[in-house]
Amino acid sequence: MTASPNRTPAEEAFVSGFAAAEAALPSAEWLKRKQALAAFNELGLPHRRIEAWKYTDLRNLVDGAYPAQTDATLVDVEQVQELAARSIFAGIDRATAVFVDGRFRSELSALPEESAIEVLSLSDNLADAPKWLSENLGSVVPQADDAVAALNLAYMSDGAAIYVSGKCEQPLELVFVHSSGEPRTVSQRVLIVVDDEASCEIYETHVSPANGRYVSNVVTEVVLGDKATFDHVKTQNDGSEAVHLANLHAKLGAEAKFNSFSATSGARVSRQQAFVEYAGEHTDANISGVYLLADKQHGDSTLVIDHAVPNCTSREMFKLVLNDHARGVFQGKVTVRPHAQKTDGKQMAQALLLAPDAEFDSKPELEIFADDVVCGHGATAGELDEDLLFYLRARGIPKDQAMALLIAAFVGEAVEEVSSEAVRDALNEMATSWLTTHKTGALC
Repeated sequence: MTASPNRTPAEEAFVSGFAAAEAALPSAEWLKRKQALAAFNELGLPHRRIEAWKYTDLRNLVDGAYPAQTDATLVDVEQVQELAARSIFAGIDRATAVFVDGRFRSELSALPEESAIEVLSLSDNLADAPKWLSENLGSVVPQADDAVAALNLAYMSDGAAIYVSGKCEQPLELVFVHSSGEPRTVSQRVLIVVDDEASCEIYETHVSPANGRYVSNVVTEVVLGDKATFDHVKTQNDGSEAVHLANLHAKLGAEAKFNSFSATSGARVSRQQAFVEYAGEHTDANISGVYLLADKQHGDSTLVIDHAVPNCTSREMFKLVLNDHARGVFQGKVTVRPHAQKTDGKQMAQALLLAPDAEFDSKPELEIFADDVVCGHGATAGELDEDLLFYLRARGIPKDQAMALLIAAFVGEAVEEVSSEAVRDALNEMATSWLTTHKTGALC
């Protein structure tokens, strides 16, 4: 493969390391790993001259070689259990599938026993994949123009393949644990296929030691049948030196309901993308999230909503709390195609800046080619309301507590989008814990 003289150390490690790594990676003829690497080799890591990445120059932010993790690592069971116990979902009755450094660990998992859901390890089932897996894996991810997704496919070490055929009574949590060690890239993929009229609730947790130094590259594909319901809640608490790259691609059938919420407080750099395509009418999608960032953290949320059919609804709401030198980015694009009449699409991003050096960049977009639609977008950024703060302090509430109450109320508007009361309570506790760690009295 031809080398570029301008490759960064990270790009060089990804391209030159593939030949040696390929033999250790699970594979199948239909997977097309080499084609994916060729696409990455042509594109390279995204940089600021690419419009969609203008605020998150990954080529500079991935500052060194992060060789791909291909072999299973030795597991420190006590460490993994301690890290997994940090999950905000620990107090909720749910099944679990645990992945450590890119590999599924059955001995640490408690897979669901109900017949309505089937959970498979990708590495164990690629060679003899069931039809629903081979037909859907990669079906909604554009490999040709997405370097991060192409890199994921080239180096995918494992992941989860989930098939839902009925109504699931118990949530399933996917726990991604990164142990400490040398800098590396861990690539995993999740495929979720929900049959017609089926429903499920999936939680997703990312956690590592505080000083974890790695690139986590996770691609999630969701295929919803007609009248299917999917609820997804993700928490990202990667190590302070980590780079978290996440792609969520969803294809929605008719009369389906798609709800996805993400809470981000970890990683040095995080970029979370969501691409939603409507394939059937009378479908609802609700995508929301919260970012709690401090120090020099960089968090980017980029959404592309494709209203390709009529009579559908989309809602996006993101709340960002930024302290110190943290930088938050929101890019949301809603496209309404010419024949997608009766579309109802709205998005909002709001940032609370708790320090003079915090930064928020927002680029909301509407691309409308139909005339009978209701669409809107908005973005705001500002400090805590001094009048509200005075009101609370005048009633005897200490300044720290008053500030924490206002921040919690700001975040809570997005958390209310989550349907499960138990999960809402857990998310609010997570926000309160973050506020306690980042003493509110020193924020303004």
